[in-house]
This record gives sequence, structure tokens and C-alpha cells, in this order.
Amino acid sequence: MSKGVRVLILTSEMGFGHISAARALSAALQLHTEDTCEVTLVNPVADEDAPALLRQTQATYDNAVTRTPSLYELGYDISDLSLAAAALEGGLSLILTRVMEKLIRQHRPDVIVTVHMYYLAPLQALFDARPRMRVPLVTVITDLTNLHRMWFHPAADVCVTPTRAGYRQALRLGLRKEQVRLIGIPVNPAFARVDQDKAALRAELGWQPDTVTALVVGSSRMRDLPFKLHGLNHSRLPLQFALVA
Repeated sequence: MSKGVRVLILTSEMGFGHISAARALSAALQLHTEDTCEVTLVNPVADEDAPALLRQTQATYDNAVTRTPSLYELGYDISDLSLAAAALEGGLSLILTRVMEKLIRQHRPDVIVTVHMYYLAPLQALFDARPRMRVPLVTVITDLTNLHRMWFHPAADVCVTPTRAGYRQALRLGLRKEQVRLIGIPVNPAFARVDQDKAALRAELGWQPDTVTALVVGSSRMRDLPFKLHGLNHSRLPLQFALVA
């Protein structure tokens, strides 16, 4: 039997930021609510009732970004135009509203948090069609700059922006001040639980104690990263690298 507030976090695996943000939010809620909050992470795009083509975009997303970046950027910019965004939202509402209804019936959340812009229009369509299913909705934006207009959908009771530019954009696109919160990007609380100072950590890791250290985090999108690091490594600059794959 569940206890406390039920939080449904809607995420996606199109890229890495959405799932990381969802996990960070889940960890923070579980840490700070002392078991008074039940958190569930769901990826609606992966649901069996979502169209197969949409499900497949998760597997092909990174290839599209890395292999044809100019084409991806063009598509992104076009979809950010008001008419194109409205058309995209209409299409998403048609194919995902049924999934949203199923998830709400299944998990019976007290609040929904979405870390992907694709889910806002379908949720609004569901709430309009079935007002009794409406629950408070929070948007947590996972991009820092060049924010797509679909992030700022009026369906959200609260829209969390990561930067002042995002806050201003939210107001410019019609959200009310009381809807918008300037907070930042979700960070897993585990990163704040280190109880050693920097010198002790460097000694434990075998790093040089006084050398400027560059933390490098790569992904499948950065195919030329090893080449760049090889050049820096042989540049004779006073640097040491910590690489995380």
C-alpha cells in the first residue's frame, strides 16, 4: 500500500539529460521527504501503446545528432517556429494522449513532473477531455540555452527554468510570473555528500596535488573527443585529465 505523496516523473531516453535529471529529482525527493513521497519514473515514449516510430527515435536520436548535425539543427529551428510547434504538439497529442491516460490511471499520481517537452501538449489534451483526471503538473527544463518554445506550455502549473534567459523567455512566451521558478538544473544529491576535502580526494585518486585538473565527460555524440584529448595531452600544457566514459 502506497504512503504519502505520489510523484510521477515523465522522462525520455532521447539524449542523456532527461533521464539524468529524472534520476536526480527522484533521489532528491526520496532523500528530503523522509519516506513521505513515493516516486515513480516512467518513459512514455517507450510505452507499448506509443507508436513504434516514436519508440525507435530513442535509439536513432544520437546518430541523428552526430552524423547529420546541420540537418538536425535545421529541423530543430523549424520546429521552434510557432506554427510548426503547434503542429508538432497536435501530432503528439494524437499519439500520446492515450498513453498519458493509461499512466495516470495506473499510477494515480498526486503530481506529475515532466523533464521532456513532448509530454505537455498530450497532458493538456487529456486534461481538457477528462477534467477529473487533472493533477498538478510541473515542468523541469533540462536545457540551459536555446530553449525550445514547447517547453513553455501553459499546461504546467509550475515551470522550472535553469537560467535567467529561460525565465525571461517563459514570460515572453506567455507564462505568468507565478508559474515560473528560476532554480537551475537538477543535480543528484550524491554529488554533495562527499565528506573529504579536495587535497585528500586527489591523494586518494592518485592525482597530482597542485596541477590544474580538467574533468572530461564524453558520450556517443562526441566521436572526435579522443582525437582532441590526444592533442591536448601532448600540448605540454600544465594540465592533468580525469576522463569519465
